[in-house]
Amino acid sequence: MSDKAQEDYNAKSDEELMEFYQMGNDLAFEILFHRHSGRVFGFLSKRLTKKKDADDLLQDVFLKLHRSKHLYNNTLPFSPWLFSITRSVLLDSVKKKQLEDPTEPANFDLLQV
Repeated sequence: MSDKAQEDYNAKSDEELMEFYQMGNDLAFEILFHRHSGRVFGFLSKRLTKKKDADDLLQDVFLKLHRSKHLYNNTLPFSPWLFSITRSVLLDSVKKKQLEDPTEPANFDLLQV
């Protein structure tokens, strides 16, 4: 894709980019990832003790976004939808760790948004 096309996509709103991504445009996903991965990583790393866990969950968030892209309604703001996915992935991770090691108490207090 040309630099001009990428500039055009960079000027699009998140909601427009999600609409393009729902139609199969991978560049739209790349731009969304670039725009939001830092904030998602920051959210996760503040709530987890290991950077590696935050890195892993960052990938899980965007994988879940990919799998759920057909559910997104582009008349609603993108960012809250993305962070509801992020919170869900984080909660699932905490629950899974609790099941793996039931002697360690879950710290659900960290999950307040």
